[in-house]
Amino acid sequence: RDRGAVTLALAVAEANAPARALYDRLGMAEAARYHYRIAPEA
Repeated sequence: RDRGAVTLALAVAEANAPARALYDRLGMAEAARYHYRIAPEA
């Protein structure tokens, strides 16, 4: 913000409640969601 940035892109797992709470406290808002597959363990 100090340098004029108006957007930030980051990804956080939905299950990462502490991180999501931090971003919420910082005033960040969810803009999009995506899903990716994780290969099953062999």
